[in-house]
Amino acid sequence: NSGKVDMSAFALALAAFYWAVRSADDRSTGALRLAGLFSGFAVVAKFSYIASLLPGIAILTLWAHRDELRKPRPHRLFQKLIVIVSIAAPVGIWFFLATVPHFFKCFYLYHDLLITFDSKEMAPLMNMTVLAPKVAIRILSLYPISISMMPTNQNLSVLVVAFLPMALFLRKPARWLESQMAALMFASFVGQLGWLIFKPTVLVWRYLFPSFLMMIPLAAQAGESFLSNPDIRRWQKSLVAVVISCATMQAFDTYFSPFDTFFSYVTNPNSSYCDWASNDLYCKPMAIVNARAGPGARVLYLSQMLFFLRPDLIQCIGRTDETGISLGATNLRYKDLSSEDRWQSIYQQGFKFIFVEREQPYPTVFDSLDITHVPEWVRVKTLYKDSFSSAYELEFAGRGQPSKSCVHVAGERWTVKSSSETPSLLCQ
Repeated sequence: NSGKVDMSAFALALAAFYWAVRSADDRSTGALRLAGLFSGFAVVAKFSYIASLLPGIAILTLWAHRDELRKPRPHRLFQKLIVIVSIAAPVGIWFFLATVPHFFKCFYLYHDLLITFDSKEMAPLMNMTVLAPKVAIRILSLYPISISMMPTNQNLSVLVVAFLPMALFLRKPARWLESQMAALMFASFVGQLGWLIFKPTVLVWRYLFPSFLMMIPLAAQAGESFLSNPDIRRWQKSLVAVVISCATMQAFDTYFSPFDTFFSYVTNPNSSYCDWASNDLYCKPMAIVNARAGPGARVLYLSQMLFFLRPDLIQCIGRTDETGISLGATNLRYKDLSSEDRWQSIYQQGFKFIFVEREQPYPTVFDSLDITHVPEWVRVKTLYKDSFSSAYELEFAGRGQPSKSCVHVAGERWTVKSSSETPSLLCQ
Protein backbone atom coordinates (compact mmCIF):
# COMPACT_ATOMS: atom_id res chain seq x y z
CA ASN A 1 0.00 0.00 0.00
CA SER A 2 2.64 2.50 1.00
CA GLY A 3 4.84 1.46 -1.91
CA LYS A 4 8.22 1.86 -0.22
CA VAL A 5 9.54 -1.61 -1.07
CA ASP A 6 7.52 -1.85 -4.24
CA MET A 7 9.21 1.14 -5.89
CA SER A 8 12.68 -0.30 -5.34
CA ALA A 9 11.59 -3.66 -6.74
CA PHE A 10 9.91 -1.90 -9.65
CA ALA A 11 13.11 0.00 -10.51
CA LEU A 12 15.04 -3.27 -10.62
CA ALA A 13 12.35 -4.91 -12.77
CA LEU A 14 12.41 -1.96 -15.15
CA ALA A 15 16.18 -2.32 -15.53
CA ALA A 16 15.76 -6.05 -16.19
CA PHE A 17 13.25 -5.39 -18.98
CA TYR A 18 15.49 -2.74 -20.50
CA TRP A 19 18.53 -4.99 -20.73
CA ALA A 20 16.45 -7.94 -21.96
CA VAL A 21 15.30 -5.85 -24.93
CA ARG A 22 18.75 -4.29 -25.42
CA SER A 23 20.35 -7.73 -25.64
CA ALA A 24 19.25 -7.79 -29.30
CA ASP A 25 21.85 -5.09 -30.08
CA ASP A 26 24.61 -6.50 -27.89
CA ARG A 27 26.91 -8.98 -29.61
CA SER A 28 28.41 -9.98 -26.28
CA THR A 29 26.50 -11.41 -23.33
CA GLY A 30 26.75 -8.22 -21.28
CA ALA A 31 23.10 -7.23 -21.72
CA LEU A 32 21.94 -10.77 -20.91
CA ARG A 33 24.04 -10.81 -17.75
CA LEU A 34 22.59 -7.50 -16.63
CA ALA A 35 19.06 -8.71 -17.37
CA GLY A 36 19.68 -11.75 -15.17
CA LEU A 37 21.33 -9.70 -12.43
CA PHE A 38 18.52 -7.16 -12.17
CA SER A 39 15.90 -9.91 -12.39
CA GLY A 40 17.51 -11.66 -9.43
CA PHE A 41 17.62 -8.48 -7.38
CA ALA A 42 13.98 -7.72 -8.27
CA VAL A 43 12.79 -11.19 -7.24
CA VAL A 44 14.64 -10.94 -3.92
CA ALA A 45 12.98 -7.56 -3.32
CA LYS A 46 9.54 -8.87 -4.31
CA PHE A 47 8.93 -12.63 -4.41
CA SER A 48 5.70 -12.23 -6.39
CA TYR A 49 7.88 -11.25 -9.37
CA ILE A 50 8.72 -14.93 -9.79
CA ALA A 51 5.34 -15.30 -11.46
CA SER A 52 4.87 -11.84 -12.97
CA LEU A 53 8.41 -10.86 -14.03
CA LEU A 54 10.40 -13.95 -14.99
CA PRO A 55 8.07 -15.18 -17.80
CA GLY A 56 8.29 -11.76 -19.43
CA ILE A 57 12.09 -11.70 -19.21
CA ALA A 58 12.28 -15.15 -20.81
CA ILE A 59 10.00 -14.12 -23.68
CA LEU A 60 11.82 -10.84 -24.34
CA THR A 61 15.29 -12.40 -24.34
CA LEU A 62 14.17 -15.11 -26.78
CA TRP A 63 12.50 -12.47 -28.95
CA ALA A 64 15.66 -10.35 -28.93
CA HIS A 65 17.62 -13.33 -30.33
CA ARG A 66 14.95 -14.47 -32.79
CA ASP A 67 17.31 -14.08 -35.76
CA GLU A 68 19.73 -16.59 -34.25
CA LEU A 69 16.91 -19.04 -33.61
CA ARG A 70 15.69 -18.77 -37.22
CA LYS A 71 19.04 -19.43 -38.88
CA PRO A 72 19.01 -22.65 -40.96
CA ARG A 73 21.20 -25.36 -39.47
CA PRO A 74 21.90 -29.00 -40.42
CA HIS A 75 20.72 -30.40 -37.09
CA ARG A 76 17.94 -27.93 -36.56
CA LEU A 77 16.40 -29.05 -33.24
CA PHE A 78 19.71 -29.77 -31.54
CA GLN A 79 21.27 -26.52 -32.75
CA LYS A 80 18.28 -24.49 -31.61
CA LEU A 81 18.55 -26.09 -28.20
CA ILE A 82 22.20 -25.04 -28.01
CA VAL A 83 21.26 -21.46 -28.95
CA ILE A 84 18.55 -21.36 -26.29
CA VAL A 85 21.00 -22.65 -23.67
CA SER A 86 23.59 -20.07 -24.74
CA ILE A 87 20.96 -17.34 -24.23
CA ALA A 88 19.58 -18.71 -20.96
CA ALA A 89 22.95 -19.50 -19.35
CA PRO A 90 24.17 -15.89 -18.83
CA VAL A 91 20.74 -14.84 -17.60
CA GLY A 92 20.41 -17.80 -15.24
CA ILE A 93 23.95 -17.62 -13.85
CA TRP A 94 23.74 -13.93 -13.04
CA PHE A 95 20.21 -14.36 -11.69
CA PHE A 96 21.61 -16.96 -9.30
CA LEU A 97 24.52 -14.69 -8.30
CA ALA A 98 22.05 -11.92 -7.45
CA THR A 99 20.20 -14.24 -5.06
CA VAL A 100 23.33 -15.61 -3.34
CA PRO A 101 23.50 -12.86 -0.66
CA HIS A 102 19.89 -13.54 0.29
CA PHE A 103 20.34 -17.30 0.61
CA PHE A 104 23.64 -16.83 2.43
CA LYS A 105 21.90 -14.60 4.96
CA CYS A 106 19.15 -17.20 5.47
CA PHE A 107 21.69 -19.98 5.97
CA TYR A 108 23.96 -17.92 8.24
CA LEU A 109 21.17 -16.65 10.48
CA TYR A 110 18.71 -19.55 10.43
CA HIS A 111 20.69 -22.50 9.00
CA ASP A 112 17.96 -22.94 6.41
CA LEU A 113 18.33 -21.76 2.82
CA LEU A 114 14.57 -21.87 2.17
CA ILE A 115 13.33 -20.39 5.43
CA THR A 116 11.88 -17.47 3.47
CA PHE A 117 9.34 -19.80 1.91
CA ASP A 118 8.69 -22.36 4.64
CA SER A 119 8.84 -20.29 7.82
CA LYS A 120 5.79 -19.85 10.03
CA GLU A 121 5.96 -16.09 9.53
CA MET A 122 5.65 -16.45 5.74
CA ALA A 123 2.79 -18.94 5.83
CA PRO A 124 0.04 -16.30 6.33
CA LEU A 125 1.46 -14.23 3.47
CA MET A 126 1.78 -17.20 1.12
CA ASN A 127 -1.79 -18.29 1.88
CA MET A 128 -3.44 -14.90 2.18
CA THR A 129 -6.62 -13.94 0.34
CA VAL A 130 -7.22 -10.28 -0.44
CA LEU A 131 -10.47 -10.67 -2.37
CA ALA A 132 -13.40 -12.96 -1.75
CA PRO A 133 -13.81 -15.60 -4.50
CA LYS A 134 -17.01 -13.95 -5.74
CA VAL A 135 -15.28 -10.58 -6.04
CA ALA A 136 -12.29 -12.16 -7.80
CA ILE A 137 -14.58 -13.86 -10.33
CA ARG A 138 -16.37 -10.56 -10.98
CA ILE A 139 -13.05 -8.78 -11.58
CA LEU A 140 -11.74 -11.52 -13.85
CA SER A 141 -14.94 -11.47 -15.90
CA LEU A 142 -14.26 -7.80 -16.75
CA TYR A 143 -10.52 -8.17 -17.17
CA PRO A 144 -8.53 -6.12 -18.22
CA ILE A 145 -10.95 -3.17 -17.83
CA SER A 146 -11.34 -3.99 -14.13
CA ILE A 147 -7.63 -3.54 -13.38
CA SER A 148 -8.23 0.21 -13.22
CA MET A 149 -11.08 -0.21 -10.72
CA MET A 150 -9.90 -2.89 -8.30
CA PRO A 151 -11.14 -2.52 -4.68
CA THR A 152 -7.62 -2.51 -3.22
CA ASN A 153 -6.72 1.20 -3.62
CA GLN A 154 -4.03 0.06 -6.08
CA ASN A 155 -5.11 0.45 -9.67
CA LEU A 156 -3.60 0.81 -13.08
CA SER A 157 -4.22 4.25 -14.56
CA VAL A 158 -7.52 4.61 -16.35
CA LEU A 159 -5.56 6.20 -19.21
CA VAL A 160 -3.74 2.96 -19.96
CA VAL A 161 -7.02 1.05 -20.27
CA ALA A 162 -8.61 3.89 -22.26
CA PHE A 163 -5.71 4.24 -24.72
CA LEU A 164 -5.12 0.55 -25.40
CA PRO A 165 -8.15 0.19 -27.75
CA MET A 166 -6.67 3.02 -29.84
CA ALA A 167 -3.98 0.56 -30.90
CA LEU A 168 -6.52 -0.62 -33.48
CA PHE A 169 -5.79 2.63 -35.37
CA LEU A 170 -2.05 1.94 -35.47
CA ARG A 171 -0.46 0.70 -38.66
CA LYS A 172 -0.14 -3.06 -38.47
CA PRO A 173 3.42 -4.39 -38.62
CA ALA A 174 4.43 -6.34 -41.71
CA ARG A 175 5.47 -9.22 -39.48
CA TRP A 176 4.16 -9.55 -35.94
CA LEU A 177 7.26 -11.41 -34.83
CA GLU A 178 9.38 -8.36 -35.70
CA SER A 179 7.25 -5.97 -33.64
CA GLN A 180 8.74 -4.93 -30.32
CA MET A 181 5.32 -3.77 -29.11
CA ALA A 182 3.83 -7.17 -29.91
CA ALA A 183 6.62 -8.84 -27.93
CA LEU A 184 6.04 -6.53 -24.96
CA MET A 185 2.29 -7.16 -24.96
CA PHE A 186 2.73 -10.92 -25.25
CA ALA A 187 5.23 -10.89 -22.37
CA SER A 188 2.77 -8.78 -20.37
CA PHE A 189 -0.08 -11.21 -21.08
CA VAL A 190 1.96 -14.27 -20.05
CA GLY A 191 3.13 -12.56 -16.83
CA GLN A 192 -0.40 -11.59 -15.84
CA LEU A 193 -1.74 -15.02 -16.75
CA GLY A 194 0.89 -16.66 -14.55
CA TRP A 195 -0.14 -14.62 -11.52
CA LEU A 196 -3.87 -15.01 -12.18
CA ILE A 197 -3.44 -18.78 -12.21
CA PHE A 198 -1.18 -18.76 -9.15
CA LYS A 199 -3.15 -16.31 -6.97
CA PRO A 200 -6.52 -15.33 -8.50
CA THR A 201 -7.83 -14.02 -5.16
CA VAL A 202 -4.81 -11.74 -4.63
CA LEU A 203 -5.35 -9.27 -7.46
CA VAL A 204 -3.14 -6.60 -5.93
CA TRP A 205 -1.62 -4.18 -8.40
CA ARG A 206 1.88 -4.13 -6.91
CA TYR A 207 2.29 -7.90 -7.29
CA LEU A 208 1.64 -7.60 -11.04
CA PHE A 209 3.58 -4.39 -11.53
CA PRO A 210 6.11 -5.72 -14.07
CA SER A 211 3.38 -7.21 -16.26
CA PHE A 212 1.28 -4.04 -16.14
CA LEU A 213 4.36 -1.97 -16.86
CA MET A 214 4.77 -3.55 -20.28
CA MET A 215 1.29 -2.40 -21.29
CA ILE A 216 2.18 1.27 -20.94
CA PRO A 217 4.41 1.71 -24.06
CA LEU A 218 1.69 0.47 -26.41
CA ALA A 219 -0.96 2.56 -24.65
CA ALA A 220 1.25 5.65 -24.89
CA GLN A 221 2.07 5.08 -28.57
CA ALA A 222 -1.58 4.38 -29.40
CA GLY A 223 -2.79 7.52 -27.62
CA GLU A 224 -0.15 9.71 -29.26
CA SER A 225 -0.85 8.31 -32.72
CA PHE A 226 -4.61 8.68 -32.31
CA LEU A 227 -4.46 12.30 -31.17
CA SER A 228 -1.98 13.33 -33.89
CA ASN A 229 -3.79 11.52 -36.71
CA PRO A 230 -5.41 14.11 -39.04
CA ASP A 231 -7.97 11.56 -40.20
CA ILE A 232 -9.50 11.29 -36.73
CA ARG A 233 -12.49 13.56 -36.31
CA ARG A 234 -12.48 16.45 -33.89
CA TRP A 235 -15.34 15.10 -31.76
CA GLN A 236 -13.44 11.86 -31.28
CA LYS A 237 -10.39 13.75 -30.05
CA SER A 238 -12.61 15.84 -27.79
CA LEU A 239 -14.00 12.65 -26.30
CA VAL A 240 -10.46 11.47 -25.56
CA ALA A 241 -9.69 14.83 -23.94
CA VAL A 242 -12.71 14.37 -21.67
CA VAL A 243 -11.50 10.88 -20.72
CA ILE A 244 -8.05 12.25 -19.89
CA SER A 245 -9.54 15.04 -17.76
CA CYS A 246 -11.84 12.67 -15.88
CA ALA A 247 -9.02 10.18 -15.31
CA THR A 248 -6.74 12.92 -13.98
CA MET A 249 -9.40 14.25 -11.63
CA GLN A 250 -10.23 10.72 -10.49
CA ALA A 251 -6.57 10.00 -9.72
CA PHE A 252 -6.15 13.22 -7.74
CA ASP A 253 -9.40 12.75 -5.88
CA THR A 254 -8.63 9.11 -5.03
CA TYR A 255 -5.05 9.51 -3.84
CA PHE A 256 -4.77 13.17 -2.82
CA SER A 257 -8.38 14.41 -2.36
CA PRO A 258 -7.25 18.04 -2.75
CA PHE A 259 -10.71 19.60 -2.47
CA ASP A 260 -11.87 17.53 0.48
CA THR A 261 -8.52 18.00 2.21
CA PHE A 262 -8.54 21.78 1.76
CA PHE A 263 -12.09 22.38 2.95
CA SER A 264 -11.75 19.91 5.80
CA TYR A 265 -8.57 21.56 7.07
CA VAL A 266 -10.04 25.07 6.75
CA THR A 267 -13.16 24.14 8.69
CA ASN A 268 -11.36 21.97 11.26
CA PRO A 269 -7.53 22.00 11.46
CA ASN A 270 -7.63 19.07 13.90
CA SER A 271 -9.58 16.83 11.53
CA SER A 272 -8.24 13.40 10.62
CA TYR A 273 -8.12 11.55 7.32
CA CYS A 274 -11.23 9.61 8.30
CA ASP A 275 -13.29 12.78 8.67
CA TRP A 276 -13.33 13.32 4.91
CA ALA A 277 -12.24 10.03 3.30
CA SER A 278 -13.73 6.57 3.18
CA ASN A 279 -11.66 3.60 4.26
CA ASP A 280 -13.72 1.16 6.28
CA LEU A 281 -10.78 -1.05 7.26
CA TYR A 282 -9.09 1.70 9.26
CA CYS A 283 -11.67 4.46 9.60
CA LYS A 284 -14.28 2.50 11.55
CA PRO A 285 -11.98 1.80 14.52
CA MET A 286 -10.04 5.03 14.13
CA ALA A 287 -13.21 7.14 14.21
CA ILE A 288 -13.96 5.63 17.62
CA VAL A 289 -10.44 6.25 18.92
CA ASN A 290 -10.40 9.81 17.55
CA ALA A 291 -13.74 10.52 19.23
CA ARG A 292 -12.87 9.04 22.65
CA ALA A 293 -9.25 10.14 22.97
CA GLY A 294 -8.62 13.42 24.71
CA PRO A 295 -6.12 15.99 23.40
CA GLY A 296 -2.61 14.56 23.49
CA ALA A 297 -3.65 11.03 24.43
CA ARG A 298 -1.04 8.38 23.69
CA VAL A 299 -1.99 5.44 21.44
CA LEU A 300 0.01 2.22 21.33
CA TYR A 301 -0.43 1.90 17.56
CA LEU A 302 0.49 -1.51 16.16
CA SER A 303 0.06 -0.69 12.49
CA GLN A 304 1.89 1.11 9.69
CA MET A 305 -0.89 3.50 8.60
CA LEU A 306 -0.63 6.43 11.01
CA PHE A 307 -2.51 9.11 9.09
CA PHE A 308 -5.93 7.79 10.17
CA LEU A 309 -5.44 9.33 13.61
CA ARG A 310 -5.92 12.96 14.61
CA PRO A 311 -2.81 15.13 14.16
CA ASP A 312 -2.22 15.44 17.90
CA LEU A 313 -2.52 11.68 18.41
CA ILE A 314 -0.03 11.02 15.60
CA GLN A 315 2.51 13.29 17.31
CA CYS A 316 1.93 11.54 20.63
CA ILE A 317 2.13 8.00 19.29
CA GLY A 318 4.41 5.39 20.83
CA ARG A 319 7.86 5.37 19.27
CA THR A 320 10.03 2.31 18.78
CA ASP A 321 12.91 3.84 20.71
CA GLU A 322 10.65 4.17 23.78
CA THR A 323 9.22 0.68 24.04
CA GLY A 324 10.10 -1.09 20.82
CA ILE A 325 6.67 -2.65 21.08
CA SER A 326 5.60 -1.65 17.59
CA LEU A 327 8.13 -4.04 16.07
CA GLY A 328 8.80 -7.75 16.37
CA ALA A 329 12.00 -7.12 18.34
CA THR A 330 9.90 -5.88 21.24
CA ASN A 331 8.29 -9.25 21.63
CA LEU A 332 11.72 -10.68 22.35
CA ARG A 333 12.38 -8.06 25.00
CA TYR A 334 9.02 -8.47 26.74
CA LYS A 335 8.53 -12.22 26.52
CA ASP A 336 10.51 -12.93 29.70
CA LEU A 337 8.70 -10.26 31.73
CA SER A 338 5.77 -10.98 33.96
CA SER A 339 2.32 -9.66 33.12
CA GLU A 340 2.68 -7.12 35.92
CA ASP A 341 5.94 -5.74 34.49
CA ARG A 342 4.62 -5.58 30.93
CA TRP A 343 1.59 -3.53 31.86
CA GLN A 344 3.61 -1.42 34.27
CA SER A 345 5.85 -0.46 31.33
CA ILE A 346 2.85 0.42 29.16
CA TYR A 347 1.40 2.53 31.97
CA GLN A 348 4.66 4.37 32.59
CA GLN A 349 4.82 5.31 28.91
CA GLY A 350 1.45 7.00 29.29
CA PHE A 351 -0.53 4.90 26.79
CA LYS A 352 -4.32 5.20 27.03
CA PHE A 353 -5.36 3.32 23.88
CA ILE A 354 -4.19 0.33 21.84
CA PHE A 355 -4.83 -0.24 18.15
CA VAL A 356 -3.59 -3.43 16.48
CA GLU A 357 -3.74 -4.42 12.83
CA ARG A 358 -4.20 -8.15 12.26
CA GLU A 359 -1.21 -8.53 9.95
CA GLN A 360 2.26 -9.76 10.76
CA PRO A 361 4.17 -8.95 12.90
CA TYR A 362 1.60 -6.96 14.88
CA PRO A 363 -0.61 -9.81 16.20
CA THR A 364 2.44 -11.60 17.60
CA VAL A 365 3.50 -8.49 19.48
CA PHE A 366 -0.03 -7.78 20.68
CA ASP A 367 -0.66 -11.35 21.82
CA SER A 368 2.38 -11.13 24.07
CA LEU A 369 0.44 -8.58 26.15
CA ASP A 370 -2.34 -11.16 26.78
CA ILE A 371 -5.22 -8.76 27.45
CA THR A 372 -7.36 -11.62 28.76
CA HIS A 373 -5.10 -11.93 31.82
CA VAL A 374 -4.14 -8.49 33.10
CA PRO A 375 -3.26 -7.23 36.58
CA GLU A 376 -6.14 -6.15 38.84
CA TRP A 377 -5.26 -2.48 38.45
CA VAL A 378 -5.60 -2.61 34.64
CA ARG A 379 -8.94 -2.27 32.86
CA VAL A 380 -9.10 -3.07 29.13
CA LYS A 381 -12.23 -1.96 27.29
CA THR A 382 -12.81 -3.24 23.75
CA LEU A 383 -13.86 -0.36 21.51
CA TYR A 384 -13.81 -2.19 18.19
CA LYS A 385 -12.90 -5.64 16.93
CA ASP A 386 -13.17 -7.44 13.60
CA SER A 387 -11.04 -9.79 11.53
CA PHE A 388 -8.76 -6.95 10.41
CA SER A 389 -8.14 -4.80 13.47
CA SER A 390 -8.95 -4.14 17.10
CA ALA A 391 -9.06 -1.02 19.27
CA TYR A 392 -8.94 -0.91 23.06
CA GLU A 393 -9.13 1.74 25.79
CA LEU A 394 -6.97 1.38 28.89
CA GLU A 395 -7.69 2.45 32.44
CA PHE A 396 -5.21 2.19 35.30
CA ALA A 397 -6.65 2.25 38.82
CA GLY A 398 -4.77 3.52 41.84
CA ARG A 399 -1.71 4.69 39.96
CA GLY A 400 0.13 7.98 40.12
CA GLN A 401 1.57 10.10 37.35
CA PRO A 402 3.12 8.06 34.50
CA SER A 403 6.74 8.63 33.55
CA LYS A 404 5.81 10.11 30.18
CA SER A 405 2.99 12.16 28.77
CA CYS A 406 2.28 14.12 25.62
CA VAL A 407 2.06 17.89 26.08
CA HIS A 408 1.03 20.79 23.91
CA VAL A 409 3.94 22.95 22.75
CA ALA A 410 2.45 25.66 20.54
CA GLY A 411 -0.06 25.91 17.73
CA GLU A 412 -0.64 22.40 16.42
CA ARG A 413 2.59 21.01 17.89
CA TRP A 414 2.68 18.28 20.53
CA THR A 415 5.60 16.40 21.98
CA VAL A 416 6.28 13.52 24.37
CA LYS A 417 8.07 14.50 27.56
CA SER A 418 9.04 12.76 30.75
CA SER A 419 7.21 13.76 33.95
CA SER A 420 10.22 15.77 35.14
CA GLU A 421 10.08 17.94 32.03
CA THR A 422 6.31 18.30 31.78
CA PRO A 423 5.64 20.99 34.47
CA SER A 424 8.02 23.58 33.01
CA LEU A 425 6.65 22.99 29.54
CA LEU A 426 3.04 23.34 30.67
CA CYS A 427 3.80 26.70 32.29
CA GLN A 428 4.88 28.24 28.99
